[in-house]
Amino acid sequence: MRIPLWPAAAAVAGLIATLVVTPPVSAAPRAAPVTITSPELAVRVDPAFPRVVDYTRRATGDALNGNEDPITTLLVNGTAYTPTVTSTPSGSAVDYVLTFSGVTVRSRLSVTGSVVEFRVTAIEDTADLRVRTLAIPDHNLVSVRSDQPGAALATAVMHTATTGTGDTFTPITASTPADPAATTVMYGLVNTGRLAAAIDSNSLYDQPSGGTARENGRIARQIVAKGSHRRAGLWSGAWLHRAAGAADSETEPLPYARAAPPPGPSPPAGRRPDCTD
Repeated sequence: MRIPLWPAAAAVAGLIATLVVTPPVSAAPRAAPVTITSPELAVRVDPAFPRVVDYTRRATGDALNGNEDPITTLLVNGTAYTPTVTSTPSGSAVDYVLTFSGVTVRSRLSVTGSVVEFRVTAIEDTADLRVRTLAIPDHNLVSVRSDQPGAALATAVMHTATTGTGDTFTPITASTPADPAATTVMYGLVNTGRLAAAIDSNSLYDQPSGGTARENGRIARQIVAKGSHRRAGLWSGAWLHRAAGAADSETEPLPYARAAPPPGPSPPAGRRPDCTD
C-alpha cells in the first residue's frame, strides 16, 4: 500500500516555516544635522526636533556641546507626547512645527551674534487639550564633556543665610559622580578651558515649591555618564503657558531659552574663561 506524501510534505513545509525568520524592520535613519551660522558661531542643530548638537566659535574653532542624544518627546501638563515634526532651515535659524493630539507648537532655533535661542513662536491648542505647562526633558541646550580639557559646571541657587553659599563649582572629569536625576537652579554656566556659556530662560511655575521655589526652577542641570565620559548639561526649567483657573485667552509670554558663549577671542593659553570673557 502506497503511503500518501502530503503528510510528509506538510511536515517539511512546517519545518521550513519555523526556520524562516522575518528580519527586523530597521528604523528610518535620522536626518543629518544642519548648520546655522552667525559671524561668531556655527551651530549644528537637529532638523527632526529643536535640539542643538554643538557650537563652534568660527574664529578659533573652540567648541561646546549641546545634546548628542536624539529627543522625541515633550511634556505638556506633565504628560509626555511624541509629536510629529516638520522643519524649515534657513541660514541662521530652523523653524519647527510640532503636532500632537490636535495641538500645534511652533518653535525656532536661531543664532544671532554669539547668542543661540530656542523660542516657541506659537501654541495652538484645543478645547480637548489646553496647554498649561510645557517642558522638554533632558533638552541639554548647552553642555560640556569630561574629555574636554578644563570642563566644569557652575550653578547658583537663591541663598539668603548669613553663612554658607548657594554657589556650586564642579569640575567635570571621567570620575565625576553622575546625578540620579535632573535638578533645577537659579543660574547655570558651563565652560571648558577655552570657552564658556551661560544660559537664560523665562521658565515660570504656577505654584513653585521645593526645588523650584524662590526662582530656583529656572534652569535644569544634570551630570550623566556617557560611556567613557561624563556630560554636564544645562537647559530650561518648565514653562507656564496658562495658569490654573485662567481663561483660555489668558496666557503667559511664550517660552524661550538662550545659551550665550561670549563674543570675542578665547582667553590666553593657561587661563580658564570666566565671567569677563
